[in-house]
Amino acid sequence: MSLLALYELVFVFAIIIGTIMWILSVPTTMRKIDKSIVAKGKPRPCQWDPMFIRALLYAWPVALPAKFFKDLDDRIVNTADVKEAINAFDRIVSSLLLIASFTLVICLLIDWVFNF
Repeated sequence: MSLLALYELVFVFAIIIGTIMWILSVPTTMRKIDKSIVAKGKPRPCQWDPMFIRALLYAWPVALPAKFFKDLDDRIVNTADVKEAINAFDRIVSSLLLIASFTLVICLLIDWVFNF
């Protein structure tokens, strides 16, 4: 298997996994977190959501430990509000969404540098 074929396989796999996780994240994780935040009487963090970008904003605090966000004072999504509304399924979906997104960015950078 050539290096180009391996690169294309990883790129396509990352697109497929990322799309599936994005589609799973919107009706499950994102809506659950929104309902939890609104039930507390707080406004929804992102009033305008083009192309469900909010799913990616929620994926960060869901997938990563809270210690990554403790020094951030000005953030769009409050980590404590998000952590209270999630379960193991949400954590897995968000982790795979982030991994697929990072893989896509790395593939695009490799393509830009090496001109595949």
